[in-house]
Amino acid sequence: MRVAGAVALLLVGAVACSDPDDSADDSADGSAGGSAGGGEWDPDAPFAPSLRPAFGARVDGERLTFSTGTPCHDVTRIRIVFDPYTAGSTDTILTATEPGRTVETFDPTGVVTGFTVEEGLPSGFDWRESDTATFELKGSDFEWGSTVDLDEPVAASPDHPTDVFFFQGVGWLDPAAVAAGNGDTFLTPCTADPAAD
Repeated sequence: MRVAGAVALLLVGAVACSDPDDSADDSADGSAGGSAGGGEWDPDAPFAPSLRPAFGARVDGERLTFSTGTPCHDVTRIRIVFDPYTAGSTDTILTATEPGRTVETFDPTGVVTGFTVEEGLPSGFDWRESDTATFELKGSDFEWGSTVDLDEPVAASPDHPTDVFFFQGVGWLDPAAVAAGNGDTFLTPCTADPAAD
């Protein structure tokens, strides 16, 4: 995007694509059913869920907001990666002040209630210069991976109400649409795969 204006969530115990930063000591396993090129969902990849996993993103003014669509409970750690799989990959790591935090909607570049910054973004970092973003978490029972391209929420967020988020590969969804589609046409990050039942 790199013009004015442009998550893999951790899949526990499964390697579905290469990590955004293979050099990280405590790196995640990559996005669920993704590819090394950027975390696109591949339903034929080992351990991939039967439905596309996706989280929401939108932009209001200068503020970038992520939404898990449905609450992710018992979260202990969040890692956000901008431009993963590139030489310019930049990340931030947040750790829960107490175990069992719930995550649903938050600013990935700002303060997240109940979390402290373990590793911060570099001084002067501007997320608007990034093309893609992922975010990973630990703690929830289900943690499916996905990636979001930032150009769509940057360009189209003003056309949607503030409770409507862009879910990669799914579209713009309000809470009712998320509830209707979750588990039927896609999976929010912390929703069990119905095919596994």
